[in-house]
Amino acid sequence: MEADCVFADDCLELVFFETLLKLEPSTFTPAMFNCFKEFFLHINASYGQIEMLALGNFKAHTNNLIGIETLWQIVLVSTDESTYKISIDFLLKLFSRIVLTNEIKMLVLEVCY
Repeated sequence: MEADCVFADDCLELVFFETLLKLEPSTFTPAMFNCFKEFFLHINASYGQIEMLALGNFKAHTNNLIGIETLWQIVLVSTDESTYKISIDFLLKLFSRIVLTNEIKMLVLEVCY
């Protein structure tokens, strides 16, 4: 979603929370997933969970992102191979862009060592 969007944020939130998050994840097509992804990024950016950078890049400030459960469900139950591929690629990109705070780093060290 671009900064010069013609829809108000509350309208975009309504579409995301009341429509996209309530769709059956196994029915997502690549076009539906791309729509979900754009809304996912926009909503999380507006809540300060994701920082949008130049050229469509971003960094996530938490792993507790709004709609992350739905993203996982799309990956896990997708019946369309193309949808599965683009959703898993996005999930991997998302988790590779999480900014690790000292608290998260300590938790990782405790679990791994």
